[in-house]
Amino acid sequence: MSMRNADLTRGGASADRAMNPRRAAGWQGEAPKPAARCGLILAGGRNTRMGGKLKPALTFSGETVLERIVGAMAELCGHIYVAVAADTPVSQLQIEEIEQRIGVPLIVRTDRLADIGPLGGIVSALHEGRQEPAEAVWVSAGDMPFVSAAAAARMLADLRGETEAVVPDVEGRRQPLQAVYRTRALCEAAKVCIARGDRSMARLLAQLRVTYLNDAAWDAAGIAKRFVRNVNTPEEYERALEEERREAEGFASEEEQRKGAE
Repeated sequence: MSMRNADLTRGGASADRAMNPRRAAGWQGEAPKPAARCGLILAGGRNTRMGGKLKPALTFSGETVLERIVGAMAELCGHIYVAVAADTPVSQLQIEEIEQRIGVPLIVRTDRLADIGPLGGIVSALHEGRQEPAEAVWVSAGDMPFVSAAAAARMLADLRGETEAVVPDVEGRRQPLQAVYRTRALCEAAKVCIARGDRSMARLLAQLRVTYLNDAAWDAAGIAKRFVRNVNTPEEYERALEEERREAEGFASEEEQRKGAE
């Protein structure tokens, strides 16, 4: 196993302390403060499996997926980047309307490195800007309607010491596009992959010091693991809508029972 990429899903941070003398001695550093965090939403996908429909513009309970992600990120991040492709119909994303409703700055960045997947959006959004990048970034794919600020806060709590990324490992699948990173480390790793002609997010993670949070960690935190779910096809979208409808009906029923008991 690479010393830069420790699998900490088995038994919390003990493996990291064992390989990191400063942490073994109790030195942990600090997680990034709110002002030092930004969000990055990767909204430039091809949407092929969705029949060409723009996935971040799909609606759930009157909100688009993009607005949901922005709303969650606004709880933790000072500003948010939205990475789009050159041919993304940005008007459909309703950027200005979302910015006004939620009250957090949204910075749209066009992917200058086309056809190389998420890595191009990461570098175009975070590396090519004129302003100094935030210390930490919460990265989300643009097709995840159930993102969770609580989940991101849990990950940010572990982004300390020499850790460069905290990534969910849910049901045996690592989720690098719903994770938190040290911004500079993420950009440098992405640039190395691009220079090698490698588009793999797994290869990117192999260059970083990563803490993986497995199912047990999320269960212990009381956080539902659906925050890593995305919607790639019309069938997945319909299932997600139905799940949300059932939850809303269940909540309404509970409220009626509570009021009846008062």
